[in-house]
Amino acid sequence: DDVVTHHPLQPFDPDAFADDAPWSFDPVQLAGARAVVSERVPPPPFLPDALEDREEAVVGLDELVRFVQHPLRELLRQRFGMATWDDDDQLPDAIPIELDDLQRWGVGQRILHQLLAGIELDDAVRAEIAAGTLPPGELRHALLTDVANTAGAIHHLAVEEGVAGPPTSVEVDVDADLFEAGGGTVRVLGTVPGVHGDTVAEVSYSSLSPKTRLALWVRLLAVSAARPEREWCTLGIGRARSGGKVVRHRALDGPAEHRAAEAGRLLGRLVALRQRGLRQPLPLPCKTAEAWASAAHREQDPRQAAERCWTGGNYPGDDADASTVRIYGEGAGLDVLLAAGLDPLARNLWDPILVRESWR
Repeated sequence: DDVVTHHPLQPFDPDAFADDAPWSFDPVQLAGARAVVSERVPPPPFLPDALEDREEAVVGLDELVRFVQHPLRELLRQRFGMATWDDDDQLPDAIPIELDDLQRWGVGQRILHQLLAGIELDDAVRAEIAAGTLPPGELRHALLTDVANTAGAIHHLAVEEGVAGPPTSVEVDVDADLFEAGGGTVRVLGTVPGVHGDTVAEVSYSSLSPKTRLALWVRLLAVSAARPEREWCTLGIGRARSGGKVVRHRALDGPAEHRAAEAGRLLGRLVALRQRGLRQPLPLPCKTAEAWASAAHREQDPRQAAERCWTGGNYPGDDADASTVRIYGEGAGLDVLLAAGLDPLARNLWDPILVRESWR
């Protein structure tokens, strides 16, 4: 006992700075030790006051899409220079025995791309086997059968809908009307991909998530404002439990002049939402906001629907997203979003989409 000293595990342990025998002289760790023994206070809000407005005469169409899909992430990235990064790009150093959901999606997406390019299903499957990313031997048989059948079903729907061929794109350069946000206009500039005739399409092995539907909606408004002489609509085709699924957004109503004005107004509403969301956090996590608005649209309980998406279940919910945790803290409840205005913001964003949306 005279010669053995039991040092504390952490350098900021208060025992390291005991009055009778201090053995640490690090001022940074001393501050940590004082914090440990001080009164605990709740953390301050991430952003107590809104940031100054950032004047923008031009907004890129892709920037607008990224914002409506993930407002908190864009706030952190554009105003604070903060980004979340996950080291998912390292090549595996072992032969895979089974694939996780993301890897299965990658296999299905590659097979679907080849089908859309006109390659036969058997050839697309053989190319995937040759790539060396699948489990060996019989282990890959069930996986490939399931993934290839689903990719084939999605491709079949694309052929039925006339969007299986090579797409074109449309350049857009329009003025978004900010009348509802105090007046003025902002120029929206970019390219709308996936154009087949008068349809803006997205064909993917992914499910038809709220992110996909938001992207289609923003692009529909852009082409409707840029080329109002054509009655544009959107078509999304994605994965479902029994094969494929289709979502449509019908064209805006009225003659060309009315469609152009309505598209400019709705596009301006999204630009104004982006301006606000780059000044302060907006409680619009994609899945949770869509679930709230969809349930309210169907006159069901929006809280119950939103709670499932917020907390998740077998999979992480919106509350576990890195940007959400950074701003609202770990384990934040849905009431945090409701207090910040989830209901009016979600309805404002999603109501115009839901009234024009149909599924098959």
